[in-house]
Amino acid sequence: MKPEKVRIAGKETPVVLTSRGPKVSESDLIKFEAGLGYTLPIHYREFILCYNGGDPVVGAVNGRDDRTNIPYEHGDAVCTFLKLPTSQGRVKDYEKLIIPAGIPWDLPRNILPIANDAGGNYFVLELGVGEGRVRFLDHEALDTAIGQHRILADDFGDFLARFRSVAEQKAIDELQSTAEARALRKGKFPAPLESQCKRVEREHSSIREWIRAVCLRVFFEKGYLAVHDDDLSRTLLDLAFWLNQSARRISRKTKRSELNGIMECWLQEKKGAFGLTGYAPRFLVEWWTDRLRKGSLAGTDESAQFARKAATELLQKLNAMRLHR
Repeated sequence: MKPEKVRIAGKETPVVLTSRGPKVSESDLIKFEAGLGYTLPIHYREFILCYNGGDPVVGAVNGRDDRTNIPYEHGDAVCTFLKLPTSQGRVKDYEKLIIPAGIPWDLPRNILPIANDAGGNYFVLELGVGEGRVRFLDHEALDTAIGQHRILADDFGDFLARFRSVAEQKAIDELQSTAEARALRKGKFPAPLESQCKRVEREHSSIREWIRAVCLRVFFEKGYLAVHDDDLSRTLLDLAFWLNQSARRISRKTKRSELNGIMECWLQEKKGAFGLTGYAPRFLVEWWTDRLRKGSLAGTDESAQFARKAATELLQKLNAMRLHR
């Protein structure tokens, strides 16, 4: 569907949905409320009737009781607003709006999950309390009394009003992208990576330029610096492996089990600095298998070293990237 801005009680909210659930009738809602044992708060009731859940373009929401100085207690993000199943359409199990009795958690009867995040946590309505407070329910703290879970909003309308708008998110993303690109161009290397560069710079004076060039190419293609199963990511892994091998200055094969340690040299030492923000070990294994198959690595599944011809071709490719950076 075309992105649609959510309006509640005649007022526009910052929330924009890219999907919505099947059409809900008044009788559908009355039936659900009967099973629930509560009448839904007026704003949430209108939301279900008009939209029946859906996926927001921007899910970040700043709660009433968030503490900005504590990680994971600020800027929670809704992945999906849950949807009420009806005769008009099917709803995936993990997106269904269901009464607490149908959830395999020991929730109070008045706690209704209405949305989830990417980590398996829920945003819940506290029914029968004022206009229906919205709390963040940490799935790892289910044995904690509900009153100890953070209040995000005093009611559902207040909750929607606290979402970050698409324009705000775009501005934040642009600032972050500019800062990350600047760090890749000029930022200080992580100490282990810089140490490797110093060991090879006499023979390869362009080593730092090669590193910055390939990292920038990955960043501008993906929008972030991360290693995946694609050609550019594999070129970055080629460089990391070759650099580690060259910096050791001893002729021995590298064990596949050493790959994680090699990539840890590239990780950011502090936010906003040069370096990878993370990597998936599975992609390292896939890289190893691919390079063995193509002959770039000479060895076995357990240990190998960069082939001389492959190293020459890699440096030529990196020089081309450096010149067109």
